[in-house]
Amino acid sequence: MNQLGLMLIVWVSPKLLENYRWLIAFAVISPIIGLGLMGSELYGYVGLSGVLYGLLLYGCLVDRSIPLYMKALVFCVVVGRVVIEQNWPEFNSLTEEQIGGFVAIDGHLFGTIGGLLLVLAELSFRKIRSYRKIRLKPEQSSDAP
Repeated sequence: MNQLGLMLIVWVSPKLLENYRWLIAFAVISPIIGLGLMGSELYGYVGLSGVLYGLLLYGCLVDRSIPLYMKALVFCVVVGRVVIEQNWPEFNSLTEEQIGGFVAIDGHLFGTIGGLLLVLAELSFRKIRSYRKIRLKPEQSSDAP
């Protein structure tokens, strides 16, 4: 299932693969999940799905070539699924049967949070960069003859 999730991310947001952005995002989201799971009752976590949730959100929401309606759809589906998993854990019984193990729904939650934090960070950096460009332009004088 993780391979299908990774293929979905590459299909939805191929720009995530440019300039090692996926590796940076992976390196940021993974420790966020680890820190979040430290307070849970989960003894060990070996899944990738939480990181995939974060990568999907990050890749889709920061890609300028993706239409706004598609961003809204991905956001609603991912966040909606996390909300459903957190409130109704029995929702995962079919998935648990398919994979033959336990679904770490808290990993999905913290992966989603990590992806959203990356989105906020990148949008903030873009805003700062655009502000600097505007501010550093030579001012046009209106005193021209």
